[in-house]
Amino acid sequence: MAFKGRVVLITGASSGIGAATAVHFSLLGASLSLTGRNEENLNKVAEQCQTMSDQPKPYLIIGDVTNESDAKNILESTIKHFGKLDILINNAGILESGSIENTSLEQYDKIFNTNVRSIYHLTMLAVPHLIKTKGNIVNVSSVAGLRSFPGILAYCMSKSTVDQFTKCIALELAPKQIRVNSVNPGVIVTEIHKRGGMDLETYEKFLERSKETHALGRPGKPDEVARAIAFLASDDASFITAKLILYKNVIRYQEKKRESVMAFKGKVVLVTGASSGIGAATAVHFSRLGASLSLTGRNAENLTKIAEQCQTSCDQPKPFLVTGDLTNEKDTKNILESTITHFGKLDVLINNAGVLEAGSIENTSLEQYDKMFNTNVRSIYHLTMLAVPHLIKTKGNIVNVSSVNGLRSFPGVLAYCMSKSAVDQFTRCTALELAPKQVRVNSVNPGVIVTELQKRGGMNLEAYEKFLERSKETHALGRPGKPDEVARAIAFLASDDASFITGETVPVDGGRHAMCPR
Repeated sequence: MAFKGRVVLITGASSGIGAATAVHFSLLGASLSLTGRNEENLNKVAEQCQTMSDQPKPYLIIGDVTNESDAKNILESTIKHFGKLDILINNAGILESGSIENTSLEQYDKIFNTNVRSIYHLTMLAVPHLIKTKGNIVNVSSVAGLRSFPGILAYCMSKSTVDQFTKCIALELAPKQIRVNSVNPGVIVTEIHKRGGMDLETYEKFLERSKETHALGRPGKPDEVARAIAFLASDDASFITAKLILYKNVIRYQEKKRESVMAFKGKVVLVTGASSGIGAATAVHFSRLGASLSLTGRNAENLTKIAEQCQTSCDQPKPFLVTGDLTNEKDTKNILESTITHFGKLDVLINNAGVLEAGSIENTSLEQYDKMFNTNVRSIYHLTMLAVPHLIKTKGNIVNVSSVNGLRSFPGVLAYCMSKSAVDQFTRCTALELAPKQVRVNSVNPGVIVTELQKRGGMNLEAYEKFLERSKETHALGRPGKPDEVARAIAFLASDDASFITGETVPVDGGRHAMCPR
């Protein structure tokens, strides 16, 4: 998560999400170029950045991104000052209330010029420099771009446009190794609503109402969005592009040092399917982050090797190993009960175990169907059901490992696609059910990842090599992914950095989910 040596340009940095993002990136070592219209506020944010870290003072540019000359100056002066640009965070935006009956063209123009046209212009100017650094872009959109809300028509339209902009340029720029993503916050406690015309009394009622409209029972805080922006901009998200992350605790500081919210020291993490592939990489990654691990899989020999690898990579105690088959109800009960007996609690459940078999409606037998649904769906349901009482005690969370096949339809893997779609809906439903108890539930949806999954599903070596070669065309980033890239996304979702994210399916697929079939 370190950004030392990287130049980050943040628009709308004088307040709210932009200000929180500036402070967060300064703590992570970034060289900052901050822009906004309010000079006094921008200076306060710069001082806060310096107070919280030992980085040089951010470079400040006063300007209005809707003014073409100002936009050009913002980009050109950043490049002149730092000599490069690594990350562009398009955060500046406004909100005004109104319906089709009472939103004037002047209001429409103001919203679209600020929320859309200025982003288009500044990004257009920044792209040549981002190509040089193989940098990336994070756009700050809104839940209003993904869901329809009455009374803020032009704002909803503008944010939906930003979302399509994100996906389109992610595909355009992926061949040049530039990733583009967006965050889509729900209600965040900032000044945007009051600046949009909401009086104080109405705003207080609006925040109170948000306790009912948000599954986690509260509005969000700017730093929660800032941490997600940092994740998307980091190398931890190296196989994530064209993703819109939907947001449905104040960062603590001590002696100018940031506590590592990615650290899992003292937390018990149960990983299924940990003997190979994504599960093995996830085990090793969590061991480095200080977690106490309970690992389960069917292959005892492989599981032991992974445990040794975990110990080699860190100074944590050896993982607790439970050999078993999750499709066997007694084994599933034993996995959970022995984990609790050994550690006394459970903080994170990672449902990773899964199988794949090829076949269509014409040639996938009921035996094959049963095998995939029993492994990929029923076992997850059962283990989660057993784990929930313990996760409620720790206010823990769940990360399910699904697939891009749950989000998009593919021929030749019918039952697998169906099973992963079931996992995605399971993720969303349990997220809503458990949110009142402060248990978050999310999933990662990998694209083609170099593991043994396809070969175990019956693909011979020659066909597998052709499959990997073909994935260079079917994935926007021009390559298949690696297990550790998925592991890092899992760790983010399981961490306090994702404290306001639940019910989300995150494609770790090199942009595969956003591509049209060709």
